[in-house]
Amino acid sequence: MMIPGLFKDLFKRPELNLAWIFVLINALVFLFSITFFSKWPSDALSSRLKDKNFSVSLTEMYVQTLDPIEKAKLNLANIPMQALRDNRFWKKVTYFPFSGDQVQVEQNRKMLVQFQKEYTNSAQYQLGLGSIETSPWAWLTYQFTHASLIHFLGNIIFIFLIISYLELEVGFFWLVSIYLLGGFAGGLTYLLFDGPGSMAMVGASASASALMAFLMIIKKNQLMPWSYMIAPLPGGYGVIYLPAFFIFPLFLMADFTSVLWEPSGVQSAVAVSAHIGGTLCGILLGGIYLFEEKLKAHFIKLGLVAEKEIVD
Repeated sequence: MMIPGLFKDLFKRPELNLAWIFVLINALVFLFSITFFSKWPSDALSSRLKDKNFSVSLTEMYVQTLDPIEKAKLNLANIPMQALRDNRFWKKVTYFPFSGDQVQVEQNRKMLVQFQKEYTNSAQYQLGLGSIETSPWAWLTYQFTHASLIHFLGNIIFIFLIISYLELEVGFFWLVSIYLLGGFAGGLTYLLFDGPGSMAMVGASASASALMAFLMIIKKNQLMPWSYMIAPLPGGYGVIYLPAFFIFPLFLMADFTSVLWEPSGVQSAVAVSAHIGGTLCGILLGGIYLFEEKLKAHFIKLGLVAEKEIVD
């Protein structure tokens, strides 16, 4: 594993800076979500969803509800997962005249009704950003909500390290803007490309992508610290210095290739389209930042020249 920034910053005594503020906000929202919302899906339902007979029957049911165009675009690799992520399918389950083993169909109906009930009571639905019944504040709350502890830690470590590094380069306004606007851009591309029936999205991945893209643009080929960990043992981790543009091949390029080589990539379990939206936003903001810095330098130079002429 290799991450831009310094691992040692994680183990410093916490201080009131922007990096720790973002960690605190994300942590508080995560604690709120696991305290006041039920786990989704529940353990009992999760075990039933893994049943092979259910997966086979669910695939047959889902395909029956699709029109010819949707069938042509269907990713054959994991149809049951696509069915479970499609809100439109859940609604059709209660009335659609499915063919096949009717006993299994009825069992599936009951499971999917329970699945939908648990989903509408989950933090992902209540705080996440989706195409169905999305509240205005979901554009903000989804950026600080995470589906699991692993999801939370994976995003927050990236965000903390990158903001800790960028705080030395840019100000408070820029960092907050990158995080929030990157999240808004990621949400927009998710809603545009992941279809009208997709489940609500949660997580700070789009914001993290925006921060990485911004860092890549403003630092370009300048060397920066990268922390690596092969194993949590002496000599198994450390710091190396690589150009900032390594962020693209190591982290950002995979999202673009996922969409280019596999059209269904934008509809995968990972919200790839949101990552791309965040990345494009970060690139745009990085360009604006560099332009602004050039303007400042130009006017400072003009001011110095004018001052020199007055003195002379």
